[in-house]
Amino acid sequence: MQGRMRGRVETGSGLWRRIEGSSRVIRCRFSAEVVVPEGVRVAVVCLRLHGTGNAASKPNPSILISPRHVLSSFFLSFHPSSGFSCMPRPAVRPVIRIRPTKTYLKYLKHAWKPFPSDEEAYWGLAAAKYLRHTANLRPDAYVRLSDLNTSGVVPPADPDMMLEWVQNDHLRRFETINEAERVEGMEGWHRRWFIRAKHGHSIPGVDIGTNRIMRANQNRSLVFATTPENWPLIEKHNGIIPSIPNLHTPRLRNPNFTYFAQNLATLIPQYFTSYPAKNNTPEGKLVQLHIGINVKEAMDLGIKFFRNRRGQVLTTGLGGDRRVPMEVFNHVFVTAVKRRMVFRVKEEEKGEKEKDAAKA
Repeated sequence: MQGRMRGRVETGSGLWRRIEGSSRVIRCRFSAEVVVPEGVRVAVVCLRLHGTGNAASKPNPSILISPRHVLSSFFLSFHPSSGFSCMPRPAVRPVIRIRPTKTYLKYLKHAWKPFPSDEEAYWGLAAAKYLRHTANLRPDAYVRLSDLNTSGVVPPADPDMMLEWVQNDHLRRFETINEAERVEGMEGWHRRWFIRAKHGHSIPGVDIGTNRIMRANQNRSLVFATTPENWPLIEKHNGIIPSIPNLHTPRLRNPNFTYFAQNLATLIPQYFTSYPAKNNTPEGKLVQLHIGINVKEAMDLGIKFFRNRRGQVLTTGLGGDRRVPMEVFNHVFVTAVKRRMVFRVKEEEKGEKEKDAAKA
């Protein structure tokens, strides 16, 4: 590609020229007709330039060429008696950075996104509000992507379009995951898209730090502890439902989740004061109903288990009533726990020990 250049012949080695024409100059030569007096040497610079732009882009009417664009150059010297002579010069190559900076890569990945349309912006605001404060979420804050269209809060949209909007979200408020699950009324496992908000949840028991238990060997057996008076209710529903109270969770809990203890050691001493003895229970004794859960059989049925940051194991059960069916029960025990004083420290010794500990 030939470029057009205008300028003047200069004596010396100046390389600054102003060029007009295309924004990509592969090869450009400078020539001029000059009157050379006898005995005067004139240096004419011939430059082979590195491309400075894209040939498909619009022409740039004015480009200032600096020495970093020069690939090679040479001088043509003229004298009336000896004619032209060539004096080559060393090549000056541009400095090219091999690896871009991390800041620039982050800009390309996240910041340089197409400006959202009105439909996309409204969908993002509605989805963020729904996923943080209203949705019927799993313990790890995920919900089916298809549930957004039936929520009545988020404007319905095509699933592929919603995935594209999540990918191009400027604020990076959402994240998606593709998991296999059993669908009621259908055979086998089917893969579904799930979506969640990354922060700002106000629903109790929902935390993005909660992890799903993917393998049964992580917890081979779980224990659900409740009072014996709740056994008829379990038989009536043919399983455990979230509304049945348990003895191993804090008061603030999500009514849609069923909580389990990982072993019997996590159940006992602190619940004597919380659950006093009934009239038909011996004084000083706490009677508990312990139900063991076979985790592997429950996972084969499609029940999902989760572990939160406190180490508690919880599940969303099956179906609309979120039931853990009796088919996955390992055993059902009635356990009587009695507290008995084995050793008592005298008040004087106790006071001296407290003083020594305070001094230390």
